[in-house]
Amino acid sequence: MGHQTYVRVFGSSFLTGLFALQAHGNDAKPAPFEFHAYGRLGITTNEKLSEAGKDQGDGSFGLPTSRHIRDTNYLRIQAIGNSAPGNTFNIEAQLENLPHLTNSWPGTGINLRNAYFQTSASADTELWFGARRLEFEDVRLFDKFPLSETTFYGVGAKLPIAGAPTVVAVGFKNRSSILSIAKNEADASAGNTDATVDSRDTSLFVRHDLSLGSNLALRPTLILSHSGEAKLNGSPLNTYKTSIPATGGFTANSTPKKTLSGKVGAVLSHWGDAGWGNHFLWIEQRAATGTSGGSNKDTVFGLASSADYEGWSSSDVGLMYGAMLEHTQFKNAQAKYSVKNDELIPSPTSTSKSNTVLALGMQPVYYITDRLHAALDLNHTLTTKVGLEAAKPNMTFITPIVRYASNKTALATPQFYTSFTYGIYETKARQTASGSASKTSLTTQTGCEFWF
Repeated sequence: MGHQTYVRVFGSSFLTGLFALQAHGNDAKPAPFEFHAYGRLGITTNEKLSEAGKDQGDGSFGLPTSRHIRDTNYLRIQAIGNSAPGNTFNIEAQLENLPHLTNSWPGTGINLRNAYFQTSASADTELWFGARRLEFEDVRLFDKFPLSETTFYGVGAKLPIAGAPTVVAVGFKNRSSILSIAKNEADASAGNTDATVDSRDTSLFVRHDLSLGSNLALRPTLILSHSGEAKLNGSPLNTYKTSIPATGGFTANSTPKKTLSGKVGAVLSHWGDAGWGNHFLWIEQRAATGTSGGSNKDTVFGLASSADYEGWSSSDVGLMYGAMLEHTQFKNAQAKYSVKNDELIPSPTSTSKSNTVLALGMQPVYYITDRLHAALDLNHTLTTKVGLEAAKPNMTFITPIVRYASNKTALATPQFYTSFTYGIYETKARQTASGSASKTSLTTQTGCEFWF
């Protein structure tokens, strides 16, 4: 193979994080078998969030733009077999039997991320089939990223189109969502239960790699998905009720209908003597899942960057930042929530058909030495608080970090780290160890992050 540009990525998860573009000549003959792993090990003093304090997605904090508030125990393993020149079998699994930030054990299990066979049809063409995770941007700066759920079962190819490598893939994935459903549709005081709703989505993935010069690259990406029918315990779920104990009533909900959703974005990367940076912008239109009010629509805008500015202070400064704006349009009007006596209370008369969440994050890094780094992770989220499952308190988190790392970058992995996070909530969203509620929190984390 001739001279080419490729991407090697590490960071907040295995093969993600730092987008390190490198130019290289002819590849050496691959080893018959390779083994890789990414993991985090550590301890935390974190306490639980109350129901009102849970975030918009899959974590324990409402911080989609944070690089540091994350599970301290985490492991992914990957095995690659090269049976013949151009033929590769790749399997990657995430172990899910480790404790998470809520200090609970979700049970044993393995989440399969990759299990596919790939072969080279020619010098410029690769074909694959199986289960594969195709990251939207291959440079995930943050642990919670809205466009990273791209694992599906299917087939794909990398083709030379318009003089540049282009990945085209089609397949399906099984998706699970959590809905808050009334325990007793005749008794609002009985409260709600979290029910798992399943569906099957089909997807089309297209990514084009463009070289804009010796030190500049652009990766536009398109993802189209058709959502399947929502099912509860194998049976179609069209409507359900959610209890509102504060008002003694119920709200009637409809599960999202079959919808075509699209995601489009691009990563611009630059590198050289003056520093390097990865800047990506995306927009997503999708069917909302797990929210009340019928066929809702979510529109997400995002901007994020990771860079080291070697022209600043003799190469001693790095920076990551991110912003995400999510706008949900409800089919039916939803109650507005306001803060009263440090709690979120639904309005009996004021409603709206939309909710907006804005998240902002920044982490400047100062390199005391090449390996000893001091960083300050700053994050803030705010929401208009419309709809039961979208009503979240505003939050601000300040996290000073000291780490010893093997490389001088803003992501700096592998690393040993110690941090202290001070959180400020708009409501009493923090549940302390004693069971009382609080508007502030202090969390410590000490651990290591590694890959090989």
